[in-house]
Amino acid sequence: MRTGLVIVVALAAFCLALLYARYRSTHRSEARLQAQASELREALARVRTLSGLIPICSHCKKIRDDKQSWHQLERYISDHSDAAFSHGICPDCIEEWYAEDAGLTRPGAVRPTPGPRRPGV
Repeated sequence: MRTGLVIVVALAAFCLALLYARYRSTHRSEARLQAQASELREALARVRTLSGLIPICSHCKKIRDDKQSWHQLERYISDHSDAAFSHGICPDCIEEWYAEDAGLTRPGAVRPTPGPRRPGV
């Protein structure tokens, strides 16, 4: 009788040890999953992307928002993403808009003759 009781107690202790090990493993897995979910939520909060159809004016390139207001391209993209802008002038626009100031001429264009220099200029 005493041997049977020892076996039952030993079996119960073994089962409790297994249950406790399983509990700790589950607890660690749950903590890992919660940490990963938290990291994913933070990453999602940092990611801002533009998607879908964006109405843009064919002439001035302004973009229409959800409230039917028109905005400069740079402002719209800055407001709806984490992008920032730095401005410059491409070679084609320099030639088209600033050729005279830069002393450039377009192919086939007649280069203007410089006028008399003004004193102090």
